[in-house]
Amino acid sequence: MRPNTSSDRNLWAVKHQLDAVELVLELPNTAGPYTTAIRAHGRSYSKRTALWSYQEVFEPLSSREKGYGPADALHHIALVAQQDRPRSLAELNLALRGGVSWVQEELDLDEE
Repeated sequence: MRPNTSSDRNLWAVKHQLDAVELVLELPNTAGPYTTAIRAHGRSYSKRTALWSYQEVFEPLSSREKGYGPADALHHIALVAQQDRPRSLAELNLALRGGVSWVQEELDLDEE
């Protein structure tokens, strides 16, 4: 069961869906920061701004890692976008890190 949102109360509100994902990989260079950064933006054709934005910065890599951390993170975001189609940052974080999206409460059936 989903919690009520403003789009649930407003019958004319558009329920945006994830239509495209923009992935950016910023590589380290010798002139600037030696970090690698990734950015991802979830887009909907029915909304002007991004549905969600995600970014992460990776510290300088050891020679053994060879950039697998940033590449794995981008791959994971792409996989989550394809499978779960998150429409908000909360849905993206839930899909990336796992967790419970809703809880079914048990009824108290104690008989007297």
